[in-house]
Amino acid sequence: MFVLILMLFIAGRNGDEEEERKLLAKGVQSIQNNEEREEGLAILLRAWSKRSKRHDTTIDTEALFWTGWALRRHGLTDELSRVRAANFMKRALLQTPTHGVARFYYGDSLIDIGQIHRGIYEIRRALKDEPDNFDASAKSKLLRAEALARLRISREESFYQNDLMPASSNLHSKAFIHLWDAVVGDPAALRSNTFKIIEYLAERRETSLWFPLGNRTPATAIEYAVVTSLQPLVESFLSNVSSSLKKRRSLLGVEIWARHQHVDKGVVSHYDFDISAQRHSANSVTADHLPAASSILFLSDYGGATFVLDHENNNSAFVFPRYNRFAIFEGTRLHGVLPVNIDSSCSSFPDNDDDEVKYPQTGARITLLINWWYHRPTLPQCASMPTNLFGYAHMAATSIPVKRVANDDPQRRRCISQLNLFDDDSNFGHDTFYHVPCPEDQFYHPAFFSSSSSVATI
Repeated sequence: MFVLILMLFIAGRNGDEEEERKLLAKGVQSIQNNEEREEGLAILLRAWSKRSKRHDTTIDTEALFWTGWALRRHGLTDELSRVRAANFMKRALLQTPTHGVARFYYGDSLIDIGQIHRGIYEIRRALKDEPDNFDASAKSKLLRAEALARLRISREESFYQNDLMPASSNLHSKAFIHLWDAVVGDPAALRSNTFKIIEYLAERRETSLWFPLGNRTPATAIEYAVVTSLQPLVESFLSNVSSSLKKRRSLLGVEIWARHQHVDKGVVSHYDFDISAQRHSANSVTADHLPAASSILFLSDYGGATFVLDHENNNSAFVFPRYNRFAIFEGTRLHGVLPVNIDSSCSSFPDNDDDEVKYPQTGARITLLINWWYHRPTLPQCASMPTNLFGYAHMAATSIPVKRVANDDPQRRRCISQLNLFDDDSNFGHDTFYHVPCPEDQFYHPAFFSSSSSVATI
């Protein structure tokens, strides 16, 4: 009797395992078919929840890899999915340590959640072990990650807000960066639109979307906010800081994209420019390749400061994220984002293989980026805003009031300050605060901006 029960148990178990293997194979096939990706991910996650022990190494490795791959796509707007993606890639490597593609994406997933040094280690190892399996874009990703690793560490505003250099009394008339808080009345709708932009651009070669100003009727929360709330602020800013030549020109439209990233990732210093036009001009940049103004709408309270460099006056300023905060600066300014080191393990090499990647106890840094142009950036990088992207238009139907922070408001004074005071380890223990230098070889000469025919190479 006992033998019969044991045989039935084994037969049932083998049947369950065979069913699970078929389910995993179906999930992988669905993910590889882009149109059924969400369905495939759901199938795989359901299979993993049922399965307690792995037997078929080959199919497990591939199923683990494709689960992680799909979760990375799902994690564009979800921090938890990014962490789960890293853990599935790591499990695939435990099954098959020679799986170079899984190792590459494991490293990329670690970078996505702010563990820059660990991610670089894994990507380097993948490229070294299987150089023929990766193209130039993989090497470019490694270079970008190494540039991020060279950023030094910022901290949250609350750690040292009382030590910030106070702004001068006439800051509002001379500042090269302007700031407003509580700028729109319905930031939640903008945040929802922002997530859709991130997901839309992730599937395409375009890197930004174009919305023309003028006669076009706004159809979304973002377009409505641009026209009714943000455009007047930007035009006022440009009239105060731009040259007399620019004052006589009218803005033609805005270039829009977005970021949703771990607070410890940061963004290396860069200029915003017309990428496609620059590629057609021998990789050189003229003043016509740069926007009239760049702006940031913060849609979360998390992350390090945005730094902006005034190379003409060897000056620097920074703005901390705050929900519904809007900052503007000229398009000729070098800028970037400081990382926030919230987890000491982020700067170390990989931990033990048995350790899971931990979910950081903080929110994501979410920003809507808007460049303001006198001409339209060149296709294909900047594509027209799809009319059906957001599914419905009534998200824009609310009135969005504008509130400008007073020039003498203490909050404004804290958020536009010089950044070259925080190199003193004696006051802050182990923490070193980022000092933004102004090396001559990284910046355009001021005379460069006086003529559109001048050329400089980045």
